[in-house]
Amino acid sequence: MDSLECESLRERLLAVRANRDLTRAEVARSAGVSHDTVKKIEEGRTLPCVDTAERLARALGLDPRWLVFGQGTYERTTRTIMVTPDYDPLRMCRELRDALASPNGYLLDSYKYLDPAGAQDWAQLLDDKGFSAVVDALPMSSLVDQLVPALDGHPYDVWGLGSGTGQTELSLVARLVGKRQRDVRVFLVDVSQPLLTEALRKSEQTLGKSKKYPIPVIGLLGDFNQFPSFGLHPGAGRRRLLTMFGYTLSNLENETRFVRRSLSWVNRGDILVLDVPKAVAQNDDDILRNDPALRKRRAGQWSDLLEPFLTGPILRHVHGISTIKVTAQLDRASSVIPGSYAIEYVADVKLTTGQTRRYSIGYSKRYTEEGLTSMMAQEGWEKLCCMEYGPALLFAFRRVASPQLQKQGRPRRKSADMID
Repeated sequence: MDSLECESLRERLLAVRANRDLTRAEVARSAGVSHDTVKKIEEGRTLPCVDTAERLARALGLDPRWLVFGQGTYERTTRTIMVTPDYDPLRMCRELRDALASPNGYLLDSYKYLDPAGAQDWAQLLDDKGFSAVVDALPMSSLVDQLVPALDGHPYDVWGLGSGTGQTELSLVARLVGKRQRDVRVFLVDVSQPLLTEALRKSEQTLGKSKKYPIPVIGLLGDFNQFPSFGLHPGAGRRRLLTMFGYTLSNLENETRFVRRSLSWVNRGDILVLDVPKAVAQNDDDILRNDPALRKRRAGQWSDLLEPFLTGPILRHVHGISTIKVTAQLDRASSVIPGSYAIEYVADVKLTTGQTRRYSIGYSKRYTEEGLTSMMAQEGWEKLCCMEYGPALLFAFRRVASPQLQKQGRPRRKSADMID
């Protein structure tokens, strides 16, 4: 059957199974129903109950509404947004205001994307030609060539952690599908509802063209640092392909802690892809001279758009601002990976009352290939590849062992300021 513009549930189930070359037994086993149930549905002798329909849709990675009612066609990508446990944007907004109410505050990276204005500032930065040129330089074709043999023909789930508008993640999926890696589900995780909505809209344009291979795309509103609490498991035989594009790893407070704790749920054989800024030097004087963030910028560069994005929460929530000045400074103390260093963005604010405030508004760390590879190896990840492009490094790692913390049993509770 060449089209999924089918009139009945029976025809839709038959079409999906045929296009994916699945047997009735395989579908029944994945859905947790009997072979006879699938046979009777396909022969038109029975209609499934709601629970059975949901089981079948989940097993095939389909939207239950499409399977049961035929809403949309194969040309439409399933678009669903789910709210994860512990996602509380109102609490995050209170935390942001509390941070800005003090003379000295630290703004979490996620604060900048919460409201539509912050999301729009980020989207405008993404649309800038200079910035998009950096993104387009990412060696995606070479990455796909490395991932295809690593997936080894397994069905897989792509998890975009901190996906934003999902542009890079969706491009990667489209290329993998073009290499016949077609049994895929996509999960995009972000704290920003506006950006996640835009990502799902883009998924229609990028992945909604195939008539034979529908790709479900699910948006998850949540903090990827809390991922073990999501309770979503891939199912038997499926691999997970995790991505952290857009320098997401470099914005974390403690990368080792994140890998050890937040990725503790990852199975052997799962893959992690991340791009990170590259360290330009090891000597402080050389870093100060050569790191782009610390050099004096020319007017009109895309980096000029970064400042409005970084200061947006301050401008929207602090009243009576007279002046605001942003500076970038070298920070060695916050880098836990050997060979890495951080650039901290600091905003000095002067109010019309004469008061002054200082806020740390962003971190971006830089890495060497050797340093990051060593840390990941200690946490049970082997390097599949590392490619240099422009000012960045693109890595792919595969999980080969559980971290020592898991083997030793449940760790004792530590205070929040302790570093693993």
